[in-house]
Amino acid sequence: MDTITHSLAGALIAHVSGRQNNSQDSLPVRTRVLCGAIAAAFPDIDYLTALINPLTFITYWHRGITHSFVMLPLWALLLGVIMALALRRLRQWKSFVYLCGIVLLSHIFLDMITSWDTQIFAPVSDYRVALQYAFVIDPIITAIISLALFGALYFRTYIISMMGVGILALYITSLAILHHHAKDIAMSHVRTQGIKNAQVFALPQPLSPFNWKIVISDKEGHWQSMLNIVKQKVNTEISNENANFFAIYNFYQPKQQMVW
Repeated sequence: MDTITHSLAGALIAHVSGRQNNSQDSLPVRTRVLCGAIAAAFPDIDYLTALINPLTFITYWHRGITHSFVMLPLWALLLGVIMALALRRLRQWKSFVYLCGIVLLSHIFLDMITSWDTQIFAPVSDYRVALQYAFVIDPIITAIISLALFGALYFRTYIISMMGVGILALYITSLAILHHHAKDIAMSHVRTQGIKNAQVFALPQPLSPFNWKIVISDKEGHWQSMLNIVKQKVNTEISNENANFFAIYNFYQPKQQMVW
């Protein structure tokens, strides 16, 4: 997910988590939200390594140790103590560490649901996770988080931020269901064509949660098709005269008329 969305999500979760802590040592809302936004963006600091070697960054370094559950306690402790010192609230360093920990978890989770591999156990293991539910930039996810966050801050209520987290969870669940459905459509093609030992991938696409790139691979080669799960009829053919940004939608075909 893009860094801006991560920061907004961190701020939203920081706001919600404040509802659970009304003790004397609890952090002010503004402090929580600001620190949550900063901490949630931290894992993407690995983009700086692209200046060293762009190819190695893409292949190995991106979404590595800064996106790892193994390293999360260290990053949370480091960020939490730095924030406590910077804001002269060292007595509350544990609150900062806890806050950083939960927003770092949100960053890892939001990256895991995209198609780009996340090394969640680095540096112990290079095992990678890509659930492939959401495109790497999803305006719906960003909109849900933004509306909930700014609504909660404007009306000064935790109910709106809590509702936003709930709606976000429902949306991500719906993406998981759509992903499963897209793979089922691909498997139907595998069975119809009698393809043996096939690997099936459903990759989320931009602009719509209903757009998917279907890829089927076996030892003989690869098949690819662009699918829109809810579309009922094929769009007119794209030409130079009618091609524009929104014409991207026309590339995705209904399941009854998929082109492989």
